[in-house]
Amino acid sequence: MALLLTCLASGIAAEKPKAYAVVAGTIFREPGFVLPNAEVVLRMAAAPPGVKHPKPLATRSDGRGEYAFRVPAGKAEYA
Repeated sequence: MALLLTCLASGIAAEKPKAYAVVAGTIFREPGFVLPNAEVVLRMAAAPPGVKHPKPLATRSDGRGEYAFRVPAGKAEYA
């Protein structure tokens, strides 16, 4: 039993975390106040060659109008 747990633990430790980037911002409304609970959609403008075009990501801004998306690291254009 101890040998099995050791093998499983060493397998988990060997996995490297995937690199990612963060796209974040704040939604404002007139006259400069934040907009909580706004729907925010992030789409990849153009997929790099050989990469399948991912589905759009969606979230809502928090009580301070802030949002964040975790996306794969690397050069990409989003709209």
